Amino acid sequence: MRRNFHDVREPLVMIIPMIDIMLFLLVFFMLSTMYMVNASTVQVSLPQAAS
Repeated sequence: MRRNFHDVREPLVMIIPMIDIMLFLLVFFMLSTMYMVNASTVQVSLPQAAS
C-alpha cells in the first residue's frame, strides 16, 4: 500500500476551543482574586481625635 504525498493532511489546530478555555481561565482567576482581596481585609477601628 503506497501513500501519495498529496494525500498527507496537515494537523488542524482547533483555535476556538483554546480561546474559550483561555477566556474561562481569565474570568476564573479575576473572580478568585477579587474574592481573595475582599476576604483578606481586616476591620480596624482607628482612634478618633479629641479636638
